[in-house]
Amino acid sequence: MAKHRRRRWTPARVFRRLVSLLLDLILIVGLAAIGGTLLGVRPYVVESGSMEPAIRTGSVCLISARTDYDRVQAGDVVCFESAVGKKVIHRAVAVTPEGIETKGDANEASDGVTTTRENYIGTVLVSVAGLGYAVYWMQTPQGMVICIAVLLILFILAWEPTGRRKRRAVRKPRAQKHSGKQRDKERV
Repeated sequence: MAKHRRRRWTPARVFRRLVSLLLDLILIVGLAAIGGTLLGVRPYVVESGSMEPAIRTGSVCLISARTDYDRVQAGDVVCFESAVGKKVIHRAVAVTPEGIETKGDANEASDGVTTTRENYIGTVLVSVAGLGYAVYWMQTPQGMVICIAVLLILFILAWEPTGRRKRRAVRKPRAQKHSGKQRDKERV
């Protein structure tokens, strides 16, 4: 039975594996972003502390734009466009025929009825604390240059030839040594 020879984990092989995994992760995140957009999920960066401690400043919130306005209940975190055109993420404290009354968790007073069918965007599905700072940094000129450079380097490293393999010397088959009995059988 032939033994399965295990490959050694050299630093170069580990590095190539890590680069490959990182590129796979970038691909998965990209596909998830495209899929989310097609399914009506939009990311928004939280710029104020009005929803702390539940949603921290600098968080990225994923908003479901497909959540129907009529399904919003008190306690849901909603996203709406304010009168000045800014996106606001606050908790619904009451749902009335006039609209949805909202309030930031860190605010003492209610915003009043701020959300109607016309300015309603959706409900918060999930928030990721701190990711918004990275998103803002990647939108700066130096952030874009660094991200593009890192991606190019990763692609180059991922498809770099694995290097020259040591060529094994071609061995000539050796003449087998036969015992006296085998030689006698071959002669007959």
